[in-house]
Amino acid sequence: MRIIVVANASLEVVRERLVSGLRAAGCDVVWLPSWSAVHDPNSGLSHVDIVVGAGTCPIFSAIVDVATRLRAVVAVGSGTEGFDRALAAQHTVIIGYGPTAENSESMAEATILLMLALSYRLKQSERFLREGVPGPRQPARTLRHRTVGLIGFGRIGRSVARKLSTWDARVQVYGPRLDPASIPSGVALVDFGTLLRTSDIVSVHVALNDQTRKMLGAEQLESMKPGALLVNTARGGIVDETALARLLTDGHLGGAALDVFATLPLPADHPLRQAPNTILTPHQLGHTRDNVEAAADTVIANVARIARGEAPLHTRNPEILPAWTAKWAGRPLGITSKRPPAAAGAKPN
Repeated sequence: MRIIVVANASLEVVRERLVSGLRAAGCDVVWLPSWSAVHDPNSGLSHVDIVVGAGTCPIFSAIVDVATRLRAVVAVGSGTEGFDRALAAQHTVIIGYGPTAENSESMAEATILLMLALSYRLKQSERFLREGVPGPRQPARTLRHRTVGLIGFGRIGRSVARKLSTWDARVQVYGPRLDPASIPSGVALVDFGTLLRTSDIVSVHVALNDQTRKMLGAEQLESMKPGALLVNTARGGIVDETALARLLTDGHLGGAALDVFATLPLPADHPLRQAPNTILTPHQLGHTRDNVEAAADTVIANVARIARGEAPLHTRNPEILPAWTAKWAGRPLGITSKRPPAAAGAKPN
């Protein structure tokens, strides 16, 4: 079977692990260095059975008319917002993904790291030393007795809350479909407005979709408690970045730590680059080795199941499983015997 892996910086770390595991599962692997290489006419899309890539890749928009053998796309990690579910259903393509425990724990630790770095003004303290500036100009704040508001309460949000339970922080959460019975002791379930008005730190943990895009717009950000901190390790499109930069610059918000942005890489002239009291990282803070190794292993397991005509371990579009099973279950995959030409920059393995 033919697999195309659309690589990114994190996947390069586990390239040998991923390629050897896919080969052991019976795959002929073409490793593309970036999403742009997929558009090359010689990328071999017409021969591909499964595509593996980051969930932010706009996979279907570029390949569905060419990859006529495609039976599945598999996301590395838990995000799949780049995968068009409607188009996948139309072409009976299953979407696999990997919400591993290592991903949840890595992202939760990274989130608390950002909360602490903002609260303790870590960047400013380091700058004072390097530049010889007497300081500190503003004292740090502890997490103890602060109110932390979590927007979204899935795997990562719950891990953050569980870890903060030993820090003597007050944790409150918001989610439109959260069942009060599912909220653990010590965590308060509140409405969206209350969370924004009363939290010292607001942390974002929802997926990006039509309901959450610009969920934190200008009005919502302005309603946040004066001096509050914002942490976003989810998706950049959830926050109105222009409004956020303005509210940081005029002093209404006390700081922001962002690992995600609406456009990556963050443009050189983006106003957030000049906003005060910000920590900006390029969507890889939680990509620990533990995380990417577990993600690679889950990709391999998902691919092996798909090749046997079985559903992946985690399926984003389970509603098409009956049609998908009917189409593919009796057609297990084998290694293709003829290799199409590789794309410019592609590295067959």
